[in-house]
Amino acid sequence: MIGYGSSTKRLGLTFLTALALRAGMAALTERKPIFPPYYYMDAQLMDDTAIDMLGAWRNHREYSTSLSPSNRAYGAYAAFVYLSVGHHPIAVKLVNAVLGALACAFLGLAVAPGFGEAIGLTMAWLAACWPSHVFFTSQNTKDAVTFALAWGAFACAAPALAGTDASMLGMTGLFSALVLLGFFRTYLLMIVTCAVALAALLARRRRAALAALAAVPSYLLLSHILFTGPLRTPTRWDYDPTSHESLVVETYDPAQGTPATLESQLAGSKRYVRPFSPYGITRTRALRQKSESDWARLHGHGAIGTMLFEGLELKTWWDVAVFLPKGAFYVLFMPLPGLYPGDGRLGRLLASIENVPILVLGLLSFWALSRRRPNAGQTALLLFFLAMMAGSALLEFDLGSATRHKIAYLPALFPFGLAWFLDERRKR
Repeated sequence: MIGYGSSTKRLGLTFLTALALRAGMAALTERKPIFPPYYYMDAQLMDDTAIDMLGAWRNHREYSTSLSPSNRAYGAYAAFVYLSVGHHPIAVKLVNAVLGALACAFLGLAVAPGFGEAIGLTMAWLAACWPSHVFFTSQNTKDAVTFALAWGAFACAAPALAGTDASMLGMTGLFSALVLLGFFRTYLLMIVTCAVALAALLARRRRAALAALAAVPSYLLLSHILFTGPLRTPTRWDYDPTSHESLVVETYDPAQGTPATLESQLAGSKRYVRPFSPYGITRTRALRQKSESDWARLHGHGAIGTMLFEGLELKTWWDVAVFLPKGAFYVLFMPLPGLYPGDGRLGRLLASIENVPILVLGLLSFWALSRRRPNAGQTALLLFFLAMMAGSALLEFDLGSATRHKIAYLPALFPFGLAWFLDERRKR
């Protein structure tokens, strides 16, 4: 575990480096955006939401919106920043830069108890200097908040899983980070909770398991109070706080058979049913791709050129199993030079260059996984990665969002490859 002394100083230096890079990127993109406008549409939406929310507060009127609860929660977060310093978007970016730098430090603290100080510090430095991590955690989006909370939860749980510490402070931190995480990414709350609780139960660390599991009902209670109260909206979100990041899908009657085409799926009734079925996955992907394409055309951006597997139909669980490896490869490692058209776009070029070392480290980590038996702390990271990878492979519908979202969970894979590489060097 990273403790006091020189290791703490090195981790502090990592945090300061990460903060400097993100603050610099925030200032640069505020003064002169380095990508086309559509790269910043989510940030603009969040800024508009915060302004509207702040205006409603100041005029003592009810704020109402059709945005999902997670977007409303982040809008409130940004609005509180503006309430303190005025409407200066750079202020939210800089706060996010601090949270993004904390996420790097928390990653190191989460990895160190299970893999050793050297691997923990290496992972902290890797995240600190990861170009996509720098960019996305320096913008007015939820990434910095969710990364900091997710890795903060793992950092609090890691000592207990390693058997060296199960302090009340650490368990309180684990519980609090998970509850807060639910407001910004509900599916991350569920997955991190399951990963930590299962690993803790396998290692007989009951306090860690209870602290993680207690976060779920606590979040459900608090979210119901918040999203039917101050952040209320007249939609189904009021009644289903666990569905923040999902879409309504059609009812599927197996007796009628799966619709033959996506057109017939899109034309069907809109009763809510099983999203966790081959048809539900197909339907959700089709709806999201259609809505994003319609939105892009409406706002003058034209067709989205990075859609993943448009027209994909998964009729059986065998179809799902066959598709998973291909889907996982795309969301983890694409675009790659020569395997994905760049079309002269700067973002695709930079992403393809960045993905070359990611692919090498990823393949090394998969190789290392086949040659070791993980301990409790490693098991928690592995479960988190596998669950996120499978969900992303099936439900990511756009390569741009996949590139952004993978930063949250791909760091959980890399320590396995780095540890194997370091062990091989020591043997020599």
